[in-house]
Amino acid sequence: MADDSLHILLVEDNPGDILSLQRSVRRVAPDTEISVARDAEAAIHQLAEQPQGTFGLLLLDINLPRMSGIELLRRLKSESWLSNTPMLLLTTSEAPFDVRNGYASGADGYLVKPFDPEGYDRLVRFLVNTWNGHILEDTGDYRGLVIAPPAA
Repeated sequence: MADDSLHILLVEDNPGDILSLQRSVRRVAPDTEISVARDAEAAIHQLAEQPQGTFGLLLLDINLPRMSGIELLRRLKSESWLSNTPMLLLTTSEAPFDVRNGYASGADGYLVKPFDPEGYDRLVRFLVNTWNGHILEDTGDYRGLVIAPPAA
């Protein structure tokens, strides 16, 4: 992996979602590295064990065992050494309450899990393109994946 390529920490307990994202990363962005934590405690441990700045992006599922992704998000955002690391929620919920709560808790983005391989490929393209600072000319390509913060 190149020094400037993306390293994602995926915090997800669903094996199918993990596998789908890993497959899409291999297809769409093979220079991207993805590490997995199956719950909040494992994520906290991985972040503590790795050198600061190892992960360029955190993807957090909302529905995790023991500690929710929202609780994990709040905890991680309170850590000064992680405060500049982008943290996105990746979930099946499009419920307005979850979207508002996610952004109010400090999420840098809210993404809806796709239901098919093509959707995961679009998701990976979105993550890598935005990570690399590319202007997203056809935002319609990401419709249904990205939910903007609610109006104040």
